[in-house]
Amino acid sequence: MKDNAFRPDVDIALVGEIDARRELAAEGWLTINTNTEKGNFPNVDLIAVKRFDTRTIQVKTTNAEEGSHKDCLFLGRAEAWLNFKTPFFNSKQGPIKANVVILVHARRGGSRFVVLPVALAEKIAQLSVEAWYSVPKLDGGKRSAGFDARLPFTRTKRNPTTIDLLSRDALLAFENRWDILDAPAEALNDERVWGVDFGQFNNNKDMTNPLP
Repeated sequence: MKDNAFRPDVDIALVGEIDARRELAAEGWLTINTNTEKGNFPNVDLIAVKRFDTRTIQVKTTNAEEGSHKDCLFLGRAEAWLNFKTPFFNSKQGPIKANVVILVHARRGGSRFVVLPVALAEKIAQLSVEAWYSVPKLDGGKRSAGFDARLPFTRTKRNPTTIDLLSRDALLAFENRWDILDAPAEALNDERVWGVDFGQFNNNKDMTNPLP
């Protein structure tokens, strides 16, 4: 293990939340971590406030230093969506829902961040797992739904599919987009605002600045 690498027993989710809070503070947002009390809020890890605006945030963290998926970003488990159409985000009963998703590519030498409206994060996750699920196994059999939504970020596999390339481009387009939090909360939850269709990336439509 490198001297500056994460320790084996590190809570990588906590690292991601701390790193995200630091960046949000640099953008002028005051944050509360909802996971620090005896209970926590389903769907939401951070509550951010700036002036009179409030944003609710879910953080998903990938260890960028080790493992077979270190070049990817993690968006959640695929099985509930593929089998029951249960959304990746805001699927649990609770008093509040997330309107922003921050994907953290955690590294001690400097983490990277993708900041997504929850509506766009949801559709990217759905389309990506559906595309992989439709690919037969080597023996021609049906693929199991029990896999994670892990999208390429810093590097694609040797022979990337079209969906691999499109999802990577979508993530890179929203890297360090902290200004996304300045969009109205209702817009962050509205898929019609963000044109959530990979085909629109393919047609070179700019989805990163859809608001006036």
